[in-house]
Amino acid sequence: SKACGETATQRTATGHSVRVALINDPPGRAIGTALRSQVAALRARSPRGKAVFPVRIAALPALPGPAAGPEFTVGSGEHLDLAARTEAVGTLLDLAGDTERPPWLLLFRPGRPGVHDADAEWLAAALAAYGETGRELTFVVITRTGWYDPRSGAGRTWARLRTA
Repeated sequence: SKACGETATQRTATGHSVRVALINDPPGRAIGTALRSQVAALRARSPRGKAVFPVRIAALPALPGPAAGPEFTVGSGEHLDLAARTEAVGTLLDLAGDTERPPWLLLFRPGRPGVHDADAEWLAAALAAYGETGRELTFVVITRTGWYDPRSGAGRTWARLRTA
């Protein structure tokens, strides 16, 4: 059984088939804890009063697992087109290496969990890059208040996130 839930297949604009893993709602305990830790780490990295911070995308070993991996930060005010985003995700996959379990792609952005333009833009790039490599994609958005899977709609938010 899949740790993160069911698997579906999506076609990219270039015609590649991509297996995508959808997060269950609620996720298993280990995955829920790992995602909560990512939200807590983002809160620690971005001061409370700072509503705007750079968008960051990271390829992490399949969760639950190590909480760090290669990442790419988009400069403030910078907007990348689909080709540049796809190249960035492809580079992250290369840096993540050839592992038994494909890395998860986490998008760290300001705002609240929910539908956002940046989510759709980076998801399209992720589908293209993962499709080219034949890897299964798990894509999760992380904000200061929670996480969410834009494909399944699963997510969790916290008003006050307590850390140990």
